[in-house]
This record gives sequence, C-alpha cells and structure tokens, in this order.
Amino acid sequence: MNITRSIYVLCFALIGIASARAQQSPQKAFIGQYCSGCHNPRLKSGGLSFDSLDPHNVGANPIEWEKVVTKMRA
Repeated sequence: MNITRSIYVLCFALIGIASARAQQSPQKAFIGQYCSGCHNPRLKSGGLSFDSLDPHNVGANPIEWEKVVTKMRA
C-alpha cells in the first residue's frame, strides 16, 4: 500500500470516528427531550441537573441515578 492511499484511509477513518461521536446516544436524547427542560443548571428542579450526570457512567453518581430510577418508576 502506498503512502497516499494510507493517508486517505486514515482520513476516512478519522471522519467516521468523529461523526460517530457527534451522534447523540439514545439515553442523552431521551434526557434532552424529557428531562433537561426542568433539570438544568439554571432551574435545577428537585435539586437535580442532568448536565453534571453522565448516563454512560452511572457508577460515578449512583445516589442521583437511583433517585432518577425511583422517580421514573413512580
């Protein structure tokens, strides 16, 4: 494989990675649509803001996520 072809392959791979990261996960889309209107840094309804919580790392804030699950089930 020549160097020019290698560079093209690398560029397309990086573009693919960047576009995949730009797409929003279903969890973040759900929170953005249904929760962040009230649970944002400005309003912080119920003392909760989803801007500081990562749905892909629940273990970082288990108490807050347990409250979210409890409220959603109710």
